[in-house]
Amino acid sequence: MKKFLLAAVSTAALTSAASAATIDIDFIDLIDGVGGVGEMGVDGQTFTFGGVLDITITSNNSSTGMSDAYFDGGGAGLGVCSDGLSQSSQCLTPSDDNVTAFESVTLTFSGAVVDILSNFTFRGANHGDLSASNDTYLASAVAGNGDTGGPTSLMFSEKLFLDASAVVGFASFTFAYGGISENEFYLSGFTADVSQVPLPASILLLGGAIGGMGAMRRRRKAA
Repeated sequence: MKKFLLAAVSTAALTSAASAATIDIDFIDLIDGVGGVGEMGVDGQTFTFGGVLDITITSNNSSTGMSDAYFDGGGAGLGVCSDGLSQSSQCLTPSDDNVTAFESVTLTFSGAVVDILSNFTFRGANHGDLSASNDTYLASAVAGNGDTGGPTSLMFSEKLFLDASAVVGFASFTFAYGGISENEFYLSGFTADVSQVPLPASILLLGGAIGGMGAMRRRRKAA
């Protein structure tokens, strides 16, 4: 019986660790949707998607060194403020809330192993869909082992897709405008393929089962 239980627990733990899920990260819904967080500065903040994927958002301005990642409402998405935030965490300059010249946003992943990221969508300065635009952006990826992929210049109209066989276990993605006219954009969403749930879930499952086996052993001795 003990061997059967141990095998069952091991199988369950491995199954939990290897489970997969495809998660849609929708910044517009996070900002504007029911119970949304609204417009605010989010530099250094972490948000959880699908219950397993943690994303920490940071920003950079290579010209001034001052920037704040920012959620802009009204169907926009994730942008950057470089003129500072008010006490209510709003951009001091209302028009300074998107990614433009010298600016970039970085998404750092934790709590799950992401094998494939795809279907990135962007909005323009007027919050219009840029899927038909010929503008370009720069996207660079850092794998879990520290290897850097990119930067790669891609058109907004393309679907960004990285082969899991080439880079597995993403640590972060960085986006910056790569065109010659320095058009503004917001990152509005993308799709993540999460190939592993957080390890602590498996550890808790295994620990609980082992504790249960210990209780069974004590009852058997008492009998």
